[in-house]
Amino acid sequence: MKRFVYSALIAGLAATVLSLSPAAAWAHDEPTGFSPASGSTVSAGIIDVGVSFGEDILQVADNAGIAIQVDGPAGTDSATLPVSCVSVNGGNMQARVEVVAAGTYTVTWRSVSSDGHANSGTFDFNVTNDNGYTSTNGIVDCSMARVATPLIAPNPMESETAVAISSKATTPDPFLQNLPFLIFGILLIIAGSAAGPLVARAREKRARDKALVKEVREEMEREGL
Repeated sequence: MKRFVYSALIAGLAATVLSLSPAAAWAHDEPTGFSPASGSTVSAGIIDVGVSFGEDILQVADNAGIAIQVDGPAGTDSATLPVSCVSVNGGNMQARVEVVAAGTYTVTWRSVSSDGHANSGTFDFNVTNDNGYTSTNGIVDCSMARVATPLIAPNPMESETAVAISSKATTPDPFLQNLPFLIFGILLIIAGSAAGPLVARAREKRARDKALVKEVREEMEREGL
C-alpha cells in the first residue's frame, strides 16, 4: 500500500510540472486570417495589412507589445516601409502601408493575447503595378482604415508550399516546444517508481535489524548476562 501511495505522489508531482510548462500555450490563440491573404496579389497603392485572431488582443497604452512591419519588394532593393494607422479592435490588429514597386512583400507581426501570451509570425503577399500608381510620399489617410472589419481568411487556393511556410512561421510545433518538460515528467515518474521499492526494502532491513537486536537482548537477559 505504501509503495502505491509513493508512486501516486510522484505521478502527481510530474503531472503538476507538466501543467505548469508551456503546454498551456496549446490553448492560446492563433491567427485566423491575414490581410492581404497570405500568398495573394494586390495592386499598388495604400493598403490595409493585419492579422485576425479568435480571441481579443491585449490593449495597452500606445499599443505596447503590438507591431506590424512590412518589408519589400524582395531582392536587393528591399526596404522596411513606413507603416501608419496601427490599431487594435477586439481580435483584429492592422495598419496601413503604401506599396508601389511590384514584387513580393513580407509582413512581420507581433501581438499579445488578452491573457498575456505573446505571439508572432510572418506572411507574404505580392504586388503588381499595372495601374501606373506613383508614391504619395507617405501621405496616408488613417480615417479610411478598416479598423473593425474582420480580416481576410488565408487563401484556400494558395499552394501547399506557401501554406506550409506560413504555418511554420506563425505556429511553433507545440510537441517540440514542450518535449523537454515531457521528458522531465517521465524521468520523475521513472525515478519515483525505482525509488519506491528501494525505500521499502531499506525500511524492511531496518525493521529486521531492530528485531534481531531486540531478540539478542532478550536472550542475554534470560541468560543473566
